[in-house]
This record gives sequence, C-alpha cells and structure tokens, in this order.
Amino acid sequence: RTNNGAISVNSNTSQEVIPVDSAWRHVASVRKGTSCRIFIDDKDRTTSAGAHTTLTTNNNALIIGSRPNLGGEFWGGKIDDVRIYNYPLTDLQVKIVLNDNSALKFTQ
Repeated sequence: RTNNGAISVNSNTSQEVIPVDSAWRHVASVRKGTSCRIFIDDKDRTTSAGAHTTLTTNNNALIIGSRPNLGGEFWGGKIDDVRIYNYPLTDLQVKIVLNDNSALKFTQ
C-alpha cells in the first residue's frame, strides 16, 4: 500500500500463494512508476496491482507491518533486514538480495 498524503492505493497477492509453514520467507515490494509488484521468495506473486500515484513529500510516518488506520491490523511474524532503495530493483536484483548478494545460492 502506498499513500501520497491524499490517497491510498493497494497492490495485493492472494493468500493461496503464501506458504503456510514456519519457514523463513523473503518478501519484496518493488515500485516502478505507477506499478507495485510483490515478490515472495524471488517469484512475482502480484495478483492485483492498483495504479499507484506519484509519491509526494508529506508528514505521514513510514509504517511497515501494520495498518493502524484500520483498527490495528498487524503482521503476525518477525520482520528482519528491511531495505529501502531509491530505485526499483530488477527481478535479478531481487534474487541477488534473497541469496545474500549472489545470483546463485548453494546449499548442502
């Protein structure tokens, strides 16, 4: 969700694409122009994307993990390693961030 001080616009992913387990998940939101995409474990899982308006300077707080204006909806898990870039990440860059700065990840 983005809010330019006058209007809020949502981009969503359906609950069915979010795994129901206790594994760690990488979630990224990438905004480019009026588009906002949601990645889960480096896959674009956006199911509906609103036309986001241009963000303007305002006095609104940056809020991650809650929507206090709707009676207090809060993220039920842990949030770690929050990053904000001043440019939109490409699909490959999202994968590199997920894999600890490597395009490939090797596991045992």
